[in-house]
Amino acid sequence: MDRHRYLFIGYNYYPEFTGIAKYTSELCNYLANVKRYDVHIITGNPYYPMWRLYENYQNKFQSEVINGVHVQRLPIYIPKKPTGMRRMIQDFLFFFLGMISITQKLISEKKYDYVFIVAPSFLLGFIGCYYKLFHKSTKIIYHIQDLQIDAAMALGLIKNQSLLKLLFSLERKILSSVDVISTISIGMKIKIASKIKEEKECLLFPNWIDNDIIFPCKDFKTQNAIIESFQDKKVILYSGSIGEKQGLEIVIEVAERMKKFPNILFVISGEGPYKVSLERMCKEKKLENIILLNLIPLKEFNQLLNRANIHLIVQKNIDGDLFFPSKLNNIMAVGGCFITTLNENGWIYHFINKHVLGKIIPPSSPDEMYNAILQLLASKEELEKYTNSALRYAKNFLLKENVIENFLFSL
Repeated sequence: MDRHRYLFIGYNYYPEFTGIAKYTSELCNYLANVKRYDVHIITGNPYYPMWRLYENYQNKFQSEVINGVHVQRLPIYIPKKPTGMRRMIQDFLFFFLGMISITQKLISEKKYDYVFIVAPSFLLGFIGCYYKLFHKSTKIIYHIQDLQIDAAMALGLIKNQSLLKLLFSLERKILSSVDVISTISIGMKIKIASKIKEEKECLLFPNWIDNDIIFPCKDFKTQNAIIESFQDKKVILYSGSIGEKQGLEIVIEVAERMKKFPNILFVISGEGPYKVSLERMCKEKKLENIILLNLIPLKEFNQLLNRANIHLIVQKNIDGDLFFPSKLNNIMAVGGCFITTLNENGWIYHFINKHVLGKIIPPSSPDEMYNAILQLLASKEELEKYTNSALRYAKNFLLKENVIENFLFSL
């Protein structure tokens, strides 16, 4: 059997288990253990989404083998408050150390058949281009999980026009130099197509669901005391990163207005740099109908997803085609009903409407969220409509093995 050699380069990897780390880790595990390929990764020491170093790790150069994958970890700058400038510093420092690491591999290791770059950081694409200079037959795959520069501009994290112009020109250079470009949604694929030459295709490689971990489970007994305490409450759940682009203040505002409904409980589960601010807001408003949870183990996380009556997917008023919320896959996997805040001008808006996956409201509109929650809780028929559509789409299009094998075939 042809034993391909893969090298991945990306910030985030197991034991981080949310966001990009989840999909990079699962892809590496699949290639190493199902396909039996030789898989290596250059990554950082784990810090996300808490933005602090995980226990049992030191922020230094170190190596380990996890589930058959050879993991080389680099020291990584972890800002306590991840502003736009500090994230740029993180990008450049990791890029610099990554270039040193790839040079060592060029000198001391045999050739890789594929170098798989996970962006962000978009700069990591240059490491792949550098490797290609010495091994022309290696295929460089540039996989875009997040349109980093566009999102930073939309959120106002980078306002200097000269700097933005430079960053976009660097991005175009990477896109023109790599062998394969892929991304996770059709909307992002359309955005990327406007940045590249017509003869180069951008492949669709969506994030997937793992039915062994996340699955419908309505009649369960949980050992988690917090989930058990929900009892007969109607649970409105936000689960995911608590960062700049989410704008979760709207959930706090709606929860405050819903204090008059004692059977409705808001739950925010996750980590991120803005969690402390949310906790402070809840304390100041003396809200007893909202709970903020830390990250919980996957088994209990599946129970939490299933326990929710309504899920929230909240983003600030930015272009919906700059991202694809990975939490959406988990919600569909359990047959969840969700409310999401979206503009009408993006692909994701039309995608959700076309497949009847959830209820869409305008961004930054507490009135709309308030009314949507009450409407869905009052309509069992509408809840079931969204639940059935979500389960059907997940089963038909998002199963892990099918998604990965289709992508490998396209290579």
